[in-house]
Amino acid sequence: MTPDSSGDLSRLLSAHRSTMVTIIAVVLATDAAVMIRSVRRAELPLSVTLVAAAIVIVAATVVVVLDTGKPIHTYAAVFVASAGAVATLIASDQVTAELDANTSVWTAYTGGSALAMLVLRGRNILAWTGTGATWLAVVLASDGNPTVYVQAIVPLVNVAIAAAFAAIMRPTLRSLHELEVESTARAVKQARLDAQNAERKRQLDRLDRRARPMLERIAAAVPFQPDEREECRLLEAELRDELRAPTPPPPASYTHLRAHETRQDIVCRLLL
Repeated sequence: MTPDSSGDLSRLLSAHRSTMVTIIAVVLATDAAVMIRSVRRAELPLSVTLVAAAIVIVAATVVVVLDTGKPIHTYAAVFVASAGAVATLIASDQVTAELDANTSVWTAYTGGSALAMLVLRGRNILAWTGTGATWLAVVLASDGNPTVYVQAIVPLVNVAIAAAFAAIMRPTLRSLHELEVESTARAVKQARLDAQNAERKRQLDRLDRRARPMLERIAAAVPFQPDEREECRLLEAELRDELRAPTPPPPASYTHLRAHETRQDIVCRLLL
Protein backbone atom coordinates (compact mmCIF):
# COMPACT_ATOMS: atom_id res chain seq x y z
CA MET A 1 0.00 0.00 0.00
CA THR A 2 1.27 3.42 -0.93
CA PRO A 3 1.50 6.17 1.66
CA ASP A 4 -1.56 7.97 0.24
CA SER A 5 -3.76 4.92 -0.11
CA SER A 6 -5.11 5.14 3.44
CA GLY A 7 -6.89 8.36 2.47
CA ASP A 8 -8.61 7.27 -0.74
CA LEU A 9 -11.76 5.20 -1.25
CA SER A 10 -10.00 2.10 -2.58
CA ARG A 11 -10.37 0.27 0.72
CA LEU A 12 -14.11 0.95 0.87
CA LEU A 13 -14.69 0.09 -2.78
CA SER A 14 -12.82 -3.22 -2.51
CA ALA A 15 -13.96 -4.22 0.96
CA HIS A 16 -16.86 -6.47 -0.07
CA ARG A 17 -17.68 -8.17 -3.36
CA SER A 18 -21.36 -7.25 -2.99
CA THR A 19 -20.39 -3.58 -2.76
CA MET A 20 -18.30 -3.80 -5.92
CA VAL A 21 -21.08 -5.56 -7.84
CA THR A 22 -23.59 -2.93 -6.70
CA ILE A 23 -21.33 -0.08 -7.81
CA ILE A 24 -20.77 -1.67 -11.22
CA ALA A 25 -24.50 -2.26 -11.68
CA VAL A 26 -25.45 1.32 -10.73
CA VAL A 27 -22.78 2.94 -12.91
CA LEU A 28 -23.51 0.75 -15.92
CA ALA A 29 -27.26 1.30 -15.56
CA THR A 30 -26.72 5.07 -15.53
CA ASP A 31 -24.39 4.87 -18.52
CA ALA A 32 -26.89 2.72 -20.41
CA ALA A 33 -29.69 5.22 -19.76
CA VAL A 34 -27.58 8.12 -21.05
CA MET A 35 -26.45 6.13 -24.08
CA ILE A 36 -29.99 5.04 -25.02
CA ARG A 37 -31.30 8.60 -24.63
CA SER A 38 -28.55 10.07 -26.80
CA VAL A 39 -28.89 7.40 -29.49
CA ARG A 40 -32.65 7.83 -29.68
CA ARG A 41 -32.60 11.62 -29.77
CA ALA A 42 -29.86 11.66 -32.42
CA GLU A 43 -31.62 8.83 -34.29
CA LEU A 44 -28.40 6.87 -34.57
CA PRO A 45 -28.47 3.38 -36.08
CA LEU A 46 -27.03 0.40 -34.25
CA SER A 47 -23.54 0.04 -35.68
CA VAL A 48 -20.30 -1.79 -35.07
CA THR A 49 -18.61 1.41 -33.88
CA LEU A 50 -21.37 2.05 -31.34
CA VAL A 51 -21.09 -1.46 -29.93
CA ALA A 52 -17.26 -1.30 -29.86
CA ALA A 53 -17.33 2.03 -28.01
CA ALA A 54 -19.83 0.64 -25.50
CA ILE A 55 -17.59 -2.39 -24.89
CA VAL A 56 -14.63 -0.11 -24.14
CA ILE A 57 -16.67 1.90 -21.61
CA VAL A 58 -18.05 -1.24 -19.92
CA ALA A 59 -14.56 -2.75 -19.67
CA ALA A 60 -13.18 0.45 -18.15
CA THR A 61 -15.99 0.58 -15.57
CA VAL A 62 -15.45 -3.03 -14.54
CA VAL A 63 -11.68 -2.62 -14.33
CA VAL A 64 -11.77 0.57 -12.25
CA VAL A 65 -14.00 -1.11 -9.66
CA LEU A 66 -12.62 -4.65 -9.59
CA ASP A 67 -8.89 -3.89 -9.70
CA THR A 68 -7.37 -5.05 -6.41
CA GLY A 69 -4.65 -2.40 -6.16
CA LYS A 70 -4.78 0.22 -3.40
CA PRO A 71 -4.66 2.58 -5.19
CA ILE A 72 -5.57 1.01 -8.54
CA HIS A 73 -2.63 -0.43 -10.50
CA THR A 74 -0.97 1.89 -13.00
CA TYR A 75 -1.66 -0.23 -16.09
CA ALA A 76 -5.36 -0.45 -15.18
CA ALA A 77 -5.50 3.27 -14.42
CA VAL A 78 -3.98 4.12 -17.81
CA PHE A 79 -6.59 1.98 -19.57
CA VAL A 80 -9.45 3.61 -17.65
CA ALA A 81 -8.04 7.10 -18.27
CA SER A 82 -7.87 6.51 -22.00
CA ALA A 83 -11.25 4.73 -22.31
CA GLY A 84 -13.35 7.88 -22.82
CA ALA A 85 -11.10 9.28 -25.53
CA VAL A 86 -10.76 5.91 -27.27
CA ALA A 87 -14.53 5.30 -27.22
CA THR A 88 -15.19 8.80 -28.58
CA LEU A 89 -12.75 8.31 -31.44
CA ILE A 90 -14.23 4.89 -32.24
CA ALA A 91 -17.71 6.41 -32.41
CA SER A 92 -16.55 9.67 -33.96
CA ASP A 93 -19.07 9.34 -36.80
CA GLN A 94 -21.88 9.77 -34.25
CA VAL A 95 -20.60 12.84 -32.36
CA THR A 96 -21.82 15.43 -34.87
CA ALA A 97 -25.31 13.93 -34.99
CA GLU A 98 -25.49 13.99 -31.18
CA LEU A 99 -24.42 17.63 -31.07
CA ASP A 100 -26.93 18.60 -33.79
CA ALA A 101 -29.69 16.91 -31.78
CA ASN A 102 -28.69 18.89 -28.66
CA THR A 103 -28.15 15.73 -26.68
CA SER A 104 -25.22 14.46 -24.65
CA VAL A 105 -22.19 12.88 -26.28
CA TRP A 106 -22.69 9.59 -24.52
CA THR A 107 -19.08 8.45 -24.84
CA ALA A 108 -17.94 11.63 -23.05
CA TYR A 109 -20.45 11.21 -20.24
CA THR A 110 -19.82 7.52 -19.66
CA GLY A 111 -16.07 8.04 -19.95
CA GLY A 112 -16.40 10.79 -17.36
CA SER A 113 -18.12 8.38 -14.99
CA ALA A 114 -15.18 5.98 -15.25
CA LEU A 115 -12.76 8.88 -14.70
CA ALA A 116 -14.69 9.94 -11.60
CA MET A 117 -14.29 6.42 -10.25
CA LEU A 118 -10.60 6.64 -11.07
CA VAL A 119 -10.33 9.70 -8.81
CA LEU A 120 -11.96 7.74 -6.00
CA ARG A 121 -9.43 4.96 -6.57
CA GLY A 122 -6.56 7.37 -5.83
CA ARG A 123 -5.33 8.25 -9.36
CA ASN A 124 -6.07 11.97 -9.62
CA ILE A 125 -3.37 12.90 -12.14
CA LEU A 126 -4.31 10.15 -14.57
CA ALA A 127 -7.99 11.01 -14.17
CA TRP A 128 -7.39 14.65 -15.08
CA THR A 129 -5.18 13.58 -17.97
CA GLY A 130 -7.97 11.32 -19.22
CA THR A 131 -10.41 14.23 -18.88
CA GLY A 132 -8.26 16.38 -21.14
CA ALA A 133 -7.87 13.54 -23.63
CA THR A 134 -11.64 12.96 -23.74
CA TRP A 135 -12.32 16.67 -24.23
CA LEU A 136 -9.82 16.78 -27.09
CA ALA A 137 -11.33 13.67 -28.70
CA VAL A 138 -14.82 15.19 -28.62
CA VAL A 139 -13.54 18.44 -30.17
CA LEU A 140 -11.70 16.59 -32.93
CA ALA A 141 -14.73 14.44 -33.73
CA SER A 142 -17.21 17.35 -33.80
CA ASP A 143 -16.32 18.79 -37.23
CA GLY A 144 -16.39 22.32 -35.82
CA ASN A 145 -19.85 22.23 -34.21
CA PRO A 146 -20.12 25.36 -32.01
CA THR A 147 -21.75 23.49 -29.10
CA VAL A 148 -18.87 21.07 -28.76
CA TYR A 149 -17.01 23.07 -26.15
CA VAL A 150 -19.97 22.95 -23.79
CA GLN A 151 -20.62 19.25 -24.35
CA ALA A 152 -16.95 18.39 -23.97
CA ILE A 153 -16.75 19.67 -20.39
CA VAL A 154 -19.10 16.93 -19.10
CA PRO A 155 -16.19 14.66 -18.07
CA LEU A 156 -14.52 17.63 -16.38
CA VAL A 157 -17.62 18.22 -14.24
CA ASN A 158 -17.79 14.56 -13.25
CA VAL A 159 -14.14 14.42 -12.29
CA ALA A 160 -14.31 17.73 -10.42
CA ILE A 161 -17.25 16.51 -8.32
CA ALA A 162 -15.46 13.22 -7.56
CA ALA A 163 -12.25 15.08 -6.63
CA ALA A 164 -14.14 17.39 -4.26
CA PHE A 165 -15.91 14.43 -2.65
CA ALA A 166 -12.64 12.54 -2.24
CA ALA A 167 -10.95 15.59 -0.71
CA ILE A 168 -13.78 15.97 1.81
CA MET A 169 -13.75 12.28 2.71
CA ARG A 170 -9.96 11.87 2.88
CA PRO A 171 -9.46 12.98 6.56
CA THR A 172 -12.28 10.70 7.70
CA LEU A 173 -10.87 7.78 5.75
CA ARG A 174 -7.41 8.33 7.24
CA SER A 175 -8.90 8.31 10.73
CA LEU A 176 -10.78 5.10 9.97
CA HIS A 177 -7.59 3.53 8.64
CA GLU A 178 -5.65 4.49 11.78
CA LEU A 179 -8.41 3.06 13.97
CA GLU A 180 -8.34 -0.16 11.95
CA VAL A 181 -4.56 -0.46 12.35
CA GLU A 182 -4.78 0.14 16.11
CA SER A 183 -7.63 -2.35 16.45
CA THR A 184 -5.67 -4.98 14.52
CA ALA A 185 -2.59 -4.42 16.69
CA ARG A 186 -4.66 -4.80 19.86
CA ALA A 187 -6.28 -7.96 18.53
CA VAL A 188 -2.88 -9.46 17.68
CA LYS A 189 -1.51 -8.58 21.11
CA GLN A 190 -4.55 -10.06 22.85
CA ALA A 191 -4.33 -13.22 20.76
CA ARG A 192 -0.66 -13.60 21.70
CA LEU A 193 -1.47 -13.17 25.41
CA ASP A 194 -4.34 -15.65 25.17
CA ALA A 195 -2.07 -18.19 23.50
CA GLN A 196 0.60 -17.72 26.17
CA ASN A 197 -1.96 -18.08 28.96
CA ALA A 198 -3.45 -21.18 27.34
CA GLU A 199 -0.02 -22.76 26.98
CA ARG A 200 0.89 -21.90 30.58
CA LYS A 201 -2.38 -23.37 31.84
CA ARG A 202 -1.85 -26.52 29.76
CA GLN A 203 1.62 -27.04 31.23
CA LEU A 204 0.44 -26.40 34.78
CA ASP A 205 -2.47 -28.81 34.36
CA ARG A 206 -0.14 -31.47 32.99
CA LEU A 207 2.32 -30.83 35.83
CA ASP A 208 -0.50 -31.17 38.34
CA ARG A 209 -1.73 -34.46 36.83
CA ARG A 210 1.71 -36.05 36.75
CA ALA A 211 3.25 -34.70 39.96
CA ARG A 212 0.27 -34.62 42.34
CA PRO A 213 0.25 -38.37 43.16
CA MET A 214 3.94 -38.30 44.09
CA LEU A 215 3.58 -35.08 46.05
CA GLU A 216 0.62 -36.44 48.00
CA ARG A 217 2.63 -39.52 48.94
CA ILE A 218 5.53 -37.34 50.07
CA ALA A 219 3.17 -35.13 52.10
CA ALA A 220 1.64 -38.24 53.72
CA ALA A 221 5.15 -39.53 54.65
CA VAL A 222 4.56 -42.77 52.75
CA PRO A 223 7.91 -44.54 52.32
CA PHE A 224 9.14 -45.02 48.76
CA GLN A 225 10.71 -48.11 47.33
CA PRO A 226 14.06 -47.71 45.50
CA ASP A 227 12.43 -48.05 42.09
CA GLU A 228 9.83 -45.45 43.10
CA ARG A 229 12.58 -43.02 44.14
CA GLU A 230 14.17 -43.50 40.74
CA GLU A 231 10.79 -42.90 39.16
CA CYS A 232 10.48 -39.63 41.10
CA ARG A 233 13.88 -38.43 39.94
CA LEU A 234 13.01 -39.32 36.36
CA LEU A 235 9.68 -37.50 36.63
CA GLU A 236 11.40 -34.43 38.07
CA ALA A 237 13.88 -34.37 35.19
CA GLU A 238 11.16 -34.79 32.61
CA LEU A 239 9.01 -32.00 34.02
CA ARG A 240 12.01 -29.68 34.33
CA ASP A 241 12.96 -30.33 30.69
CA GLU A 242 9.40 -29.66 29.54
CA LEU A 243 9.19 -26.34 31.38
CA ARG A 244 12.56 -25.20 30.03
CA ALA A 245 12.03 -26.33 26.44
CA PRO A 246 10.81 -23.65 23.96
CA THR A 247 8.39 -26.14 22.41
CA PRO A 248 7.18 -28.89 24.76
CA PRO A 249 7.55 -32.36 23.21
CA PRO A 250 4.45 -34.52 22.76
CA PRO A 251 3.48 -36.57 25.85
CA ALA A 252 4.16 -39.89 24.13
CA SER A 253 7.83 -39.10 23.54
CA TYR A 254 8.87 -39.67 27.17
CA THR A 255 6.92 -42.89 27.36
CA HIS A 256 8.70 -44.09 24.25
CA LEU A 257 12.06 -42.97 25.69
CA ARG A 258 11.52 -44.67 29.02
CA ALA A 259 10.59 -47.92 27.30
CA HIS A 260 13.93 -48.04 25.48
CA GLU A 261 16.45 -46.28 27.74
CA THR A 262 19.04 -48.14 29.80
CA ARG A 263 20.29 -47.36 33.30
CA GLN A 264 23.21 -45.45 31.75
CA ASP A 265 20.72 -43.31 29.82
CA ILE A 266 18.87 -42.52 33.03
CA VAL A 267 22.09 -41.49 34.80
CA CYS A 268 23.11 -39.25 31.89
CA ARG A 269 19.73 -37.56 31.80
CA LEU A 270 19.72 -36.94 35.55
CA LEU A 271 23.23 -35.45 35.33
CA LEU A 272 22.06 -33.09 32.57
